[in-house]
Amino acid sequence: PLAAAVHAGWRGTVGGIAPAAVRMLLDAGAERSSIRCAVGPSIHACCYEVGEDFRDAVRAAQGGDFARTHIRERGSALYADLPAMNRTLLLAAGLGEGQLDAAPFCTACDPAQFHSHRAGHGLRGAMGAVIGIL
Repeated sequence: PLAAAVHAGWRGTVGGIAPAAVRMLLDAGAERSSIRCAVGPSIHACCYEVGEDFRDAVRAAQGGDFARTHIRERGSALYADLPAMNRTLLLAAGLGEGQLDAAPFCTACDPAQFHSHRAGHGLRGAMGAVIGIL
């Protein structure tokens, strides 16, 4: 059995780390149909305010349509949806909807349960993840 854990912050997401991990698993002998991806708790579009530089980086790496789909204007601010970006990239890498799971929790909305660098203004704890092969 093969397993991988990937951290996809904004740079990793924009750079395509999720589909790169899929390619690595396939190159190591995994069957595409056996790959399952889980996106853990993360900051969501409700709280993830970004700047024009972020939007420019997304446009350059993934194209204008991708940026327009996943970065929305609210008033004069821009908000990005990293979990949706990763979902789109994983689907484009050939995985099906049934192979993807995403936690619905926004780490910035729930600081009592999760640590968020952004919500904590740089003060944060640590979170961990475990991969189990059954």
